[in-house]
Amino acid sequence: IIAHAMHPGLVSSNFINYADAGMQSRIRERQDASVSPEQGADTLLWLATAAEPGATSGNYFYQRAVFPANPVAADNAAAERLWLESEKLVARILNFGMLNC
Repeated sequence: IIAHAMHPGLVSSNFINYADAGMQSRIRERQDASVSPEQGADTLLWLATAAEPGATSGNYFYQRAVFPANPVAADNAAAERLWLESEKLVARILNFGMLNC
């Protein structure tokens, strides 16, 4: 199994409509650097169809190039905290859903 991660860049989409006020402000400040949805999907499509990325696994890509991941991505303690918090949030949602059945 080959698995990679990728960053599409700041894509001009309706994502901003679902963000909180602070995030909307940050996105608006950078909208001149946004790319079209087609440009944002380019690396993803390339990863899924080209032979080159299939020769490796576990990389992080931006604009079809291997890009260094944030050092936090290699922090095992941070990963554990993220996992535990995710479990708590999912459990809350599942429990809420069970109450509304």
